[in-house]
Amino acid sequence: MTKSSSLKVDTNAIEYSLNMASKSKIIPIAPELGRKSAYVARNRAALIRAAQHVFAETGPTATMEAVAAYAEVAPSTVYKHFETKENLLSLALLEAFSQWSEWAQTLTAKTADPLTRLVLPMRLFVRLRTTHPLFAQLVKSCFGEVHKIVAATNTGFAEELRHLRDTKVLVIDNLEIRVMNHGSVLTGIIEMQLNKPDSTDDDADTAIEIALGMLCISAAKAKKIAHAPLPRLLSQV
Repeated sequence: MTKSSSLKVDTNAIEYSLNMASKSKIIPIAPELGRKSAYVARNRAALIRAAQHVFAETGPTATMEAVAAYAEVAPSTVYKHFETKENLLSLALLEAFSQWSEWAQTLTAKTADPLTRLVLPMRLFVRLRTTHPLFAQLVKSCFGEVHKIVAATNTGFAEELRHLRDTKVLVIDNLEIRVMNHGSVLTGIIEMQLNKPDSTDDDADTAIEIALGMLCISAAKAKKIAHAPLPRLLSQV
């Protein structure tokens, strides 16, 4: 059975990230079914989407009032769904990542080689400028908040590495430390891609190739899988 992408969102990690982002609680949506709850869910989703555009343009200093203006609603409507700006910013980032993750999994699911399946999401993630320009701008503008995304991926990545270790695909020690290093390196690569206009996809792949040594992947194998041909990547606006 094909395992899911190593950058798949971990829901427990997301909940932890959101709770740590602010001491305030996210206002929950009532569980009742029917048209009213569907209407509330659509409004909430629309506000998150508006927040993504506003935070991408302005950064974390953007106000709830700016989000309301973009969404063409009263500020009270935004506060009705999100108690604090920190909650809204966290959700904007994590929802964008969740959508990216679902897209990435459609590509990794077609990959049979377990090491290629491990590395492909990394290569896709550093190509945000091409595939998900709004998410890329959101990450660039709110880079100080990217640790929330990293926290949401580390658990799934650790599970993938344990599976590869247990099935003898990798011989790896100090797994938790390697996972931590992986998150830091990937953060650095995406920062390079978003902030250096002359940085190329090949530069990112080379950085990933070098980083794979920390996962006990041989230099020859790392070079092969970090520079393997990718499917045609279209902008997912």
